[in-house]
Amino acid sequence: MKFLMFRKLQQNSDEFLDRFWESKTLNEAYDSARDYTESPEAALFVSGFHELKKISTAREGQDKESDSWICTWPPWTTSSGPCARPSSWSPTG
Repeated sequence: MKFLMFRKLQQNSDEFLDRFWESKTLNEAYDSARDYTESPEAALFVSGFHELKKISTAREGQDKESDSWICTWPPWTTSSGPCARPSSWSPTG
């Protein structure tokens, strides 16, 4: 019985991870993760995505011109890393 349960968890996790790495955006990865309710990795991603959304919502009241970040997905698509300040950003605003 336990063996079958763990096998199903592993299969769900493997399928989620395949879809995760194929995703072009975090929203697409999130939509995929919600389909894999028996995957611990998917559950962790959904939880992290919710936290990211909370932070994003909390920052909406701030001046986005001087305090925003540009993030790309997947993270290796830019030479400056996954997240960087806009080129117009300066510490003095």
